[in-house]
Amino acid sequence: MFLPSVYPQYACALKEKGADIKVMMFPDDTRTRQDQPIEEIFEETGINGTQLDRFSIKFMYNKLRGDFAKVPWRKMICNNQGAPKWIFITYLAVHGKLYTRDRLLKWGIIDDAECAMCGLETESTDHLCFKCPLSAGIWGQLLQWQGYSRPVLAWKDEQEWQRLYANGKNSKDEMYRVTLTGCIYMLWHERNCRIFQQKMRTVNVLTTMIILKVICRETMKPKLTSRVMHLNTYL
Repeated sequence: MFLPSVYPQYACALKEKGADIKVMMFPDDTRTRQDQPIEEIFEETGINGTQLDRFSIKFMYNKLRGDFAKVPWRKMICNNQGAPKWIFITYLAVHGKLYTRDRLLKWGIIDDAECAMCGLETESTDHLCFKCPLSAGIWGQLLQWQGYSRPVLAWKDEQEWQRLYANGKNSKDEMYRVTLTGCIYMLWHERNCRIFQQKMRTVNVLTTMIILKVICRETMKPKLTSRVMHLNTYL
């Protein structure tokens, strides 16, 4: 990046500190157009370096970053009012990175990959969300609580349904995304409790816990308070 012509106000200060201001490039891992001088980007965007009143940080950031397709799960993860730990576990589930027992078996860490919650099939991300009878029962009750009359879908199909029908900024869609991430987290939490603490909770208990946690989260945002009050009755 050629700094002196674009940011002359900083050139003197950098010279006093002994910096080489002829060319100052970003690290390789922070730019996708690292070899292109800033003047060329200004020229492409029609911005003159002296006309900073027309400069847009957003526009320049997009130019430096390059063009990338939007990921389908962005609203579920990035526009979510749920607890950070809910969002983190859901992010891992979306990418298939949870340490489920099928993966641990492949690595030779365990000898049995049976699902800890139902004991019927091999535990995997797809089984946990929502092929397992326990997880399907919980998510089915949560859908009913939110007013959705549809069957529980497979994990990939649930993500696609969210992208198509619950991707907006209205309170109903935001509530759906929070509830979904809260459900994924509590399923993972219950799975760990059964494996490491030998503690078990029923479908109704877990569903009630998720609803209470969601209500606590949503009442912190005024926009969603009315929606919470409308749903503040469990089944």
